[in-house]
Amino acid sequence: MTKTVLARLQSVYSLKALDPSPTPMTRLEAFGADNQARYLKLQSDIVISTENALFAINPSMSDPPKEYLTTDADFWAPKPKPAAAKAATSPAGQ
Repeated sequence: MTKTVLARLQSVYSLKALDPSPTPMTRLEAFGADNQARYLKLQSDIVISTENALFAINPSMSDPPKEYLTTDADFWAPKPKPAAAKAATSPAGQ
């Protein structure tokens, strides 16, 4: 599933969820030979630049909707880890 959001003039963001991430060549091969050539020509004519960015979601900085919490509570609302027990220390020289 791909959701495209127009954030501001001249900026388009594409967000993917639950996508097996087909490689670009797999997607081009699905066009067929004629359409693939037309698509690549169109891309070279109209695209000025592209940028890829990879972001990580930090659940501690998020305030997700309750629907998210119910789908993966271990990620979105992890239980605090117990404090580590202190190891017994012996006096110096023993």
